[in-house]
Amino acid sequence: MTVKITRPSIDIRGTLDELNKPSGIAGNAMLAAETPQEQFNLIGAGRKNLIINGAMSVWQRGTSFAGTDPATFSADRFNVAYSDTVNTMAVTRSAIVPDGFTYSMEITGSASQYPSTGVELPVTGKGGIFAKGKKFTYSLYSDNPVAPMLYVLFRDVIHGGTGSSVLILAKEMSVIESDSSNGFIRYAITFEITDVPDAGNQCLTVAPRFFNTTVDETYRVTGVQLELGSVATPFEHRSYGEELALCQRYYQRVSDKFTSQGTRWSSEYYGSYYMPVTMRSAPAFLGSRAGMFKAFGAGAALDSTSVFPGEAGISSIELRVTGGSVGVSAFIRFAASTDWFSLDAEL
Repeated sequence: MTVKITRPSIDIRGTLDELNKPSGIAGNAMLAAETPQEQFNLIGAGRKNLIINGAMSVWQRGTSFAGTDPATFSADRFNVAYSDTVNTMAVTRSAIVPDGFTYSMEITGSASQYPSTGVELPVTGKGGIFAKGKKFTYSLYSDNPVAPMLYVLFRDVIHGGTGSSVLILAKEMSVIESDSSNGFIRYAITFEITDVPDAGNQCLTVAPRFFNTTVDETYRVTGVQLELGSVATPFEHRSYGEELALCQRYYQRVSDKFTSQGTRWSSEYYGSYYMPVTMRSAPAFLGSRAGMFKAFGAGAALDSTSVFPGEAGISSIELRVTGGSVGVSAFIRFAASTDWFSLDAEL
């Protein structure tokens, strides 16, 4: 008996074409990822950007700055550092941005200026374990056509300080994306921390420096991101409220409306301010002026003659106000709409 077997024809050419199908940008990035953590970051699972305020959305100190101080803070968590202490520089909040962003940091001045920021990263304990032997990718958007040199170092404090620093990297960044509609370019670089210094340097500082030949220029920076892994993933946008809370761990500025219940002891009134966010450490207090408060009580009001902090912790601070007496109990508020005080726990 003869058995006849038939089977459907196979389109060999079509099958080979399907196997040769390109994976696209996203697929190539997944294939290039070296660890599950990098793939985790690529699909947007969990938080990834180690930089606070990378989109330049929070400006508690103001929106315009000028001077020669190399440690001047501008947008929260950023200060413009530079070696030129003769020429003045100007930093402003700008609405000239790449697509998808609201603000950028505009820097005008000599070419030796650069936006510097840091990640709180203790080199001992969990912080040191986290950093050592890991690959990081740093990226930013800028309309400066000159590729920046990225300086990465462990430092005692973000904005300079008098302690030591340990240089990890000084290397030119590469172009990974151009936005021809408004002139912004995305630069990126991957580096590895093979070792960590001795205890004392408590933050990882990253500072992109643009070495233009012109003496004075204006350029903008935004979308600053530092993430684990060897792939520059899309920038992680966080809500303003979340970004503000992250910034307030290091710096808080109180203005507009402020009221505290005060109790008189001897010649002073004692009030309290409770921080909306627990701060990194007991903060330093700075007020707008000696007469920044008015005390109201017993049908009378008086201007403060001095204001200074009493006991300070990471969640509240005691305010001591002098100026006279309006009864045993009074409430304290700003004397003018322009008054303010700040709490500083920066690294």
